[in-house]
Amino acid sequence: MADKTINLLMMTPERKIFEGQVLSISCKNELGNLDILPEHSNFMSMIVEEITIRDLMGKEKKIPVEQAIIQVLKDMVVILMNINVSENDLVLKAIMEQFQE
Repeated sequence: MADKTINLLMMTPERKIFEGQVLSISCKNELGNLDILPEHSNFMSMIVEEITIRDLMGKEKKIPVEQAIIQVLKDMVVILMNINVSENDLVLKAIMEQFQE
């Protein structure tokens, strides 16, 4: 399973933050921690606090969120983040810089 990946699309209401392949995604909902790996079962949930993404090099990227929606469908994960870009330019800039490393 080490050679399998997840297609990830992260968006705010205003723009796409990231689209690409990742190894795993970790987050939290009201029931506890979630770890999403390739071939994960399909589901949708509200998530809170932080999203941790492990890129193809194994490096973790931690994204703070107040609230977001995650949808998993056949190795495709969509995360819709509730960030108002006009009010959180510094937060958005820090998030986007992580994906440009």
